[in-house]
Amino acid sequence: EIKTRTGKKIKVTEDHSLFSLNGKGIVAEIKPTELNKGSHIATPRKILFNDKPIISINLFDYLDRIKTGFILGENIKQFIKENYQEIKQLGKENRYSRSCAPRWLRIGILPIEIIKDLDTLNFKLKEHQNLYFKTGNDAKKIPLNIKLDQDLLTLVGIWLADGCYDKNSVIFSTFDKEDREIVSNVANNFNFKTKVHSDGGSFIINSTSFKFLFKEVLELRGNAYTKRIPNWIFNISKEQISFVLKGLFSGDGHVSIKEVRMALSSLQLLKDVQTLLLGFEIRLRIGKLRKDKTYDSSISTCKDFIKFREEIGLLQDYKVKNLETLCKKISTHDCTDIIPLNLELKKKIKSLINDDKIFNSNDYINRNNNLGKEKLSRVLSQVQIQSEEIENLKLLNNSDL
Repeated sequence: EIKTRTGKKIKVTEDHSLFSLNGKGIVAEIKPTELNKGSHIATPRKILFNDKPIISINLFDYLDRIKTGFILGENIKQFIKENYQEIKQLGKENRYSRSCAPRWLRIGILPIEIIKDLDTLNFKLKEHQNLYFKTGNDAKKIPLNIKLDQDLLTLVGIWLADGCYDKNSVIFSTFDKEDREIVSNVANNFNFKTKVHSDGGSFIINSTSFKFLFKEVLELRGNAYTKRIPNWIFNISKEQISFVLKGLFSGDGHVSIKEVRMALSSLQLLKDVQTLLLGFEIRLRIGKLRKDKTYDSSISTCKDFIKFREEIGLLQDYKVKNLETLCKKISTHDCTDIIPLNLELKKKIKSLINDDKIFNSNDYINRNNNLGKEKLSRVLSQVQIQSEEIENLKLLNNSDL
């Protein structure tokens, strides 16, 4: 197992090929057995996500996850009327009484067992509009077609930060008015009312149907130590991912005078966030386990502050103001995104540039400091003479490694 300075861990076999920088500025193979503490390996600077958003999901695609409940709506009445004999027979096979089929027709409702049988028989119920699902007779209904809009995705992030469940409800530990507003907006969209928890701060959406949506369909599970980013989030668009991250950082993140930070008990959740942020070319460093059993993480460069502000952002006004202040910080030296040149290559660059203001020989040769990507880009732009090493470095500096 190889651990990088930013907290990433890579599990490989001894004969697996990794990549590092050779003496000519070319990315070349290196075996794990050749690595020592302080060695450098190539890691991706960014990853690409889906360009097309997933506008909505339909609960019909998750029938295998629904154990009990009902599908209802005005269009169900017409469907039952058109297929009454088949539905009556299915009711008999599922040991429902004779009175059930007439009742289903009268109120426009079908049990999940009947729905699953109809789906197996290739009846096209999914094509009908304005249908709803509820988990039980007295449960509140939710639409079968769920829009993955900005508020719902932001609420997903808020749940990942500070959400949990009780027997019948979804609970959000929201103490700021801005994230409470998101909870209320989503509740209103589903025609639910929010309640305040006995702790005086958490908001509750009391609905077993809504809980089913969050836990079983959106796969929001686990506790503070075991939560993860659900797989489907990696397949939505970059903009949609930004809403989830905005909710998560608004819930558990804060802006200090030097960094954007977030401490979580779930190391795997932080690693998932680290991966998602690569889609925005933002680097998140993960620290060691602290005494309070959380792992700290930080976004530490001026360039990343600005990207975070412009592409993700925060909900709370006071956090937004702190982020604005942080974005005005003047960049000095970026030590989180380096190009590890050997001494010979640095001497080669110095021989082509005499100006110490552009390339300080004391810093980069005598003290053997590494160059950050932005610094190397500025240095290479001043080199007029072409050589194999310089061209290799230009290619590397413009790559996604």
